[in-house]
Amino acid sequence: MNYLSNDQRKKAKRLILLFFAASFLITLIWNIAIVTAPIAKANGSDYLANLIYSFFAHTCHQMDSRSFHLYGFQLAVCARCFGFYVGLLSGFLIYPFVKSLDEIKTINPLWLVGFLILSSLDWGLGVMGIMENTHLSRFVTAFLLGFVCVFYVVPTLSEMTYYFIYQNRI
Repeated sequence: MNYLSNDQRKKAKRLILLFFAASFLITLIWNIAIVTAPIAKANGSDYLANLIYSFFAHTCHQMDSRSFHLYGFQLAVCARCFGFYVGLLSGFLIYPFVKSLDEIKTINPLWLVGFLILSSLDWGLGVMGIMENTHLSRFVTAFLLGFVCVFYVVPTLSEMTYYFIYQNRI
């Protein structure tokens, strides 16, 4: 970043804030949509509920037995996917309080690997019948993975912003 002029640095910081805010808002809307489906279904808005369920069917198996329910209707995604998305949202909420948005250094990759292994073990041990995983175990392991992903995504977005400004592409 020392290779940028003061004007370029200011522009980069504004863009990084914009990218961060957009990422947070997209994640927030995504999470709201997930819980809107059962609320809409419970209130007789079948068209809206089915539209949301259909959209999320492209990202999740939506097995009823592996999903949380609200008002007697399942969320638009399973417990594991919901945990991941809530983890992302929580990570975006916490991130500015623990790291600078324009920081390009990620946390130790072992955090990502560790939570990926933990989530994979929860899934794999359940598939092999060694251990029965639960809604809570699926949610928590995926939550941790989603949460830690933010600590790689934000620095990467920041670094890309600095690079493109340096190259005069934005």
